[in-house]
Amino acid sequence: MGCQPSETKRGDQEPSSQARTDSQFEAEFRSYKAACGHDPALQHFDETLHERANRVIGTLAGGLGVQSLSFDSLKEITGCLLESNEEVAKIILESRKNIWKNPHLFSLVEEYFENSKKALDFCIALQGCLNRARNNQLFIQLAVKYFEEEVGLQASDEKKFVKTLEELRKFKAAEEPFTKQFFLLFDSVRRQQALMLEKLLVRQRKLQKRLKSSKTWRRVSNVLFAATFVSVLIFSVVAAAIAAPTVVIALAGAMQVPISSAGNGATGFGIATRMS
Repeated sequence: MGCQPSETKRGDQEPSSQARTDSQFEAEFRSYKAACGHDPALQHFDETLHERANRVIGTLAGGLGVQSLSFDSLKEITGCLLESNEEVAKIILESRKNIWKNPHLFSLVEEYFENSKKALDFCIALQGCLNRARNNQLFIQLAVKYFEEEVGLQASDEKKFVKTLEELRKFKAAEEPFTKQFFLLFDSVRRQQALMLEKLLVRQRKLQKRLKSSKTWRRVSNVLFAATFVSVLIFSVVAAAIAAPTVVIALAGAMQVPISSAGNGATGFGIATRMS
């Protein structure tokens, strides 16, 4: 969407402003919980989304600091984002006739998927980083293997440590897996997801009457809200895993119930966004 990062970070918000934001999210979660109770399809979506998010946060909480950003945890992040978008797309397609007829709802859906393209860019960039990191790891593994084979050779043997040093040179010359550009992209996508969540909140407040009168409106808007919320939470947790790993453990505890439970969900979001 080309949204520009806000000049005022969440951490710099006035307490009264943050309190209003928290209150708005709590109200939205109460509405979302009520909608889940009346819509089996939305309830199923909520449970599936919660399971994925819980899996990601649990994986991240298994380590400390940057060490918690293992191959497994990063793959979980990518998988969760992609699978969530697939679920959203499925629900959108089921209601496509009603959506195409309604310019307000169509605009909301269009904006969500435009925003999701950025998240997909992040997933592609992350996969490239993982491939480079895996290749670099292979150099070290081979160096250790060759060292164990060559350590027994005589000191006068010209082949002593030749293979070991060759692999170490490859590792030294290899490209840094996680570049500055990757982290800039990560921060940009994280901020865009947060802005999208705030826009959804504003849109839903303005269109409350429509939401009450239309099943399609309620289901689609709630699906977009929940999926965006989880995306924001995951990006915030990754940032917290680097800056403040104890926050990730707190979030893992807060996410032990479905997302539709307002108190725990809003608390988890509040912890994460304050640390990001």
